[in-house]
Amino acid sequence: MVVYVLVLVLAIVSLTSAFRPLIAATRGSRSSGSLNRGFARSSQLAAASETISPEKIGAQFLESLNGTDVRVGIIRASWNKDIIDGLYEGVNASLTEAGVQSKNVFTTTVPGAFELPVTAKMLAASKRVDVIICLGCLIKGDTMHFEYIAQACATGIMEVSTSTMTPCLFGVLTVLDKEQAIKRSTGDSNEGAHWGKSAVEMGLMRMSALGFLGGVKGAEVNPAAAFPTQFPNKKGEEEGEGKPAKIGF
Repeated sequence: MVVYVLVLVLAIVSLTSAFRPLIAATRGSRSSGSLNRGFARSSQLAAASETISPEKIGAQFLESLNGTDVRVGIIRASWNKDIIDGLYEGVNASLTEAGVQSKNVFTTTVPGAFELPVTAKMLAASKRVDVIICLGCLIKGDTMHFEYIAQACATGIMEVSTSTMTPCLFGVLTVLDKEQAIKRSTGDSNEGAHWGKSAVEMGLMRMSALGFLGGVKGAEVNPAAAFPTQFPNKKGEEEGEGKPAKIGF
């Protein structure tokens, strides 16, 4: 009996030794396969992450904006005219890039930044624009005037947006010195370029919320269906309907 047990043990040991290289190779193959799959998965995730990065999505979205039927109101302050001129140029360049038609852009001028909110509210009440851009420049001085005007202007513009449901962009530079204002109103750092495209985006959002779907390149749009009183037909225009008076908006 003991002899049989010893023979069985020796047989098991021999078989284990014989198959050990095969087992090791199999384990190595499995580990290598898992590792390769891991690298492949990591590469796929990296590629996917790069594809759906917020920066790329934002850039693609702005490129697809179609502002053909968006009506933009621009209110510009008179103070710091050279700075406002630069911002205004940046705004118009970006509006053109987004497809906004020049006939759909309305511009008016006010004395200063403090007058921007009330003018924006009057323009919103006219129902002639889908979005308003308020342009101004406040440079900090030696008194508290800067703080009072900046806070009042920002709060007032926000109030117009929420109370009239007409988006109003705060295109007012609040800087410490003239050098900062020049930097932010010229060249690649011109904030106006960002405000123009943001205006188109918000204008389209308002139009969509009011039932006017579209705004993406290639889409068929019919602004008259969404704003019948704001886009009168030719006959209506001839009769004076929908036309702004000579005084006012």
